Amino acid sequence: MTRRLAIMLCVPVLLAVAVAAPLAQWRGPQHGKFAAAAVALTVPVGMVTLRLAFRSGRVLVYGPVLAMAAGMFLRVAVGFGGAVLLLVAGGGAFRGEPLVFMGWVLGLYLTTLTVELALIGTEMMAKARR
Repeated sequence: MTRRLAIMLCVPVLLAVAVAAPLAQWRGPQHGKFAAAAVALTVPVGMVTLRLAFRSGRVLVYGPVLAMAAGMFLRVAVGFGGAVLLLVAGGGAFRGEPLVFMGWVLGLYLTTLTVELALIGTEMMAKARR
């Protein structure tokens, strides 16, 4: 489980750094703030969802699928709800380019969802083969 959580943490963070570093040099330093905020809004919820999926998989056959569906809605609520709060109360950095910031949140939302799907799907396929 620890390896899966590390993958869930490292893949989106490393991808965000890999994209934000050149963008910060090319388009401005606000991309570093956007990436950090998007990581903070999406990755922790993805880690909670992943943990919930593997715990529910011990009880229910389709527990991971239900946990992933619930996690999608939770991540939308926390990720995009938090992004709207940052746009409203976060100051000039986020208000200056709201669509770019929402693009960062969407990109990291989809990244965490993809990593979660890969990890849960791999586990479910391994169980099906047994």
